[in-house]
Amino acid sequence: MPTTFCPSCSSAAADFWLANFSAFSHKAWDASFFIFFLPTLVFNLIHQSALNAPEIVKITALATGILFTCGLLAWLSGKALRLERPALAAVIISAMFANNDNYGLPLERTLTPLLVYLSK
Repeated sequence: MPTTFCPSCSSAAADFWLANFSAFSHKAWDASFFIFFLPTLVFNLIHQSALNAPEIVKITALATGILFTCGLLAWLSGKALRLERPALAAVIISAMFANNDNYGLPLERTLTPLLVYLSK
């Protein structure tokens, strides 16, 4: 956790400081730090991971499958609703690339007591 959290805090502090003392906006510095440090953070997390290569490939394949399934469902829904092309593209992009990774946690927290109760 500290190795993941520290670069984020450091880049936020540096981008705040640079935005105050330069002609560039906070958003420009934030985007440049994100583009520069994200690959190094991902490489570091993969390198220090306890997962082996086949497990990483399986997770990547699953994530890619979910990505394209969300895109296909959004396309089908947009076609059924007869959306115009720009609106359909916006719906597909939103469905495929939105940050949807934590929606399962509230559902799991809600269902766990019910499943425990039903398993007794």
